[in-house]
Amino acid sequence: AQIAAACRALGYSLFIAGAQAEADALLERGTALADGLPEGAFTAYGEDPRIVCRIYGGQTRCLLGYPEAALRIASEGLARARACNNPHAIAWSLVVLSQIHRVLRVPAEAERATNEAIELSRRHRFPQWLAFAQQTRGWALCHSGEAGRGLALIEEGLRRLYATGAVLHTTLFRCLLAEGCLLAGRPEAALGHLEAAEAHARTHGEQYMAPEIHRLHAGALRACGAPAAESERHLRTACDVARRQAARLWELRAACDLVRLRRDQGRGTEAPDLLAPVLAGFTEGFAFADLAEARALLDCGTPDGE
Repeated sequence: AQIAAACRALGYSLFIAGAQAEADALLERGTALADGLPEGAFTAYGEDPRIVCRIYGGQTRCLLGYPEAALRIASEGLARARACNNPHAIAWSLVVLSQIHRVLRVPAEAERATNEAIELSRRHRFPQWLAFAQQTRGWALCHSGEAGRGLALIEEGLRRLYATGAVLHTTLFRCLLAEGCLLAGRPEAALGHLEAAEAHARTHGEQYMAPEIHRLHAGALRACGAPAAESERHLRTACDVARRQAARLWELRAACDLVRLRRDQGRGTEAPDLLAPVLAGFTEGFAFADLAEARALLDCGTPDGE
């Protein structure tokens, strides 16, 4: 039981640090160890690695580029939480599952899990899970044309999180605020949030959002009218950092933005060189937005006859 609990703790710490492959291996080991132990083996820990290793394993699989496996594993964790009839574990699992749907850009599914998490968190007074659920609902609002309401809800979630004494995931909150500001046509405000995210990442070693920080920074600079070379530098950094982290999904997203930037400069034929090697690493999830968009960009950039 101690080793399973240690795998959960170290695995999630590695996820936060951006070491996705190592995190995934530890969380998978923790799941296997925990599954072999009797009911009640983790009572003293206040959490069950059979649940937590699965939901966090879903997050690592998502960034590694296995969206279908990510949703399956996290859904298994939620099912176990429901079987235990543990409101805290259920809210926790719903929040993480909603975040996976958010990363995969499926707003309807993200909202469905979020709404249940909000109801549970209010009823049982789980301020931390309420904060994260508000964050995801705010993101969904931003992407449905209600950026003002969405940004206010994300900011409320961040305040609620800080009120608990926690600062973990500040980079995520700031990235979502920056994304919302870009959707609202406020690129200067987006840059402010991204600078805060970068400072937090440096201070706390919270690196899992680093590729997205650079990708969004590129978009904000572009929206402010900065030279394309500055945006390209951030996008290249995003790709490089994502590759080092084995975060294939972040790498694909940044590569797509780089292709769009090049296309705007009349260099659309460079798409195959930029995208094909990244896309080749995916074996599932081709219906999800990032992969579908990557394939469309690749098709547009491939010369006839190839």
